[in-house]
Amino acid sequence: MKEKQLHLITSDDGAPNTIVNHMAFSTMNLDKVVEHLQKNKVDDWTDEGKKNVVRIRKDGVRQVKIQDPEGHWIEINEAY
Repeated sequence: MKEKQLHLITSDDGAPNTIVNHMAFSTMNLDKVVEHLQKNKVDDWTDEGKKNVVRIRKDGVRQVKIQDPEGHWIEINEAY
């Protein structure tokens, strides 16, 4: 059985809909996810505000962040 995690992050100020406040999901194929996002014209972002760029975290994990229609941030990464 594969390990499952729910990863919820919030900032100290509790401000809603900031990129720091997000939920995260892991995938074994981030390239395929990014390709799907691009095909469907869904922009992704880095914490630094770069658009449609895969970010490499300090721990070496690749990630992108997207927003749902209500502005909530969702991280998709390869931390499996």
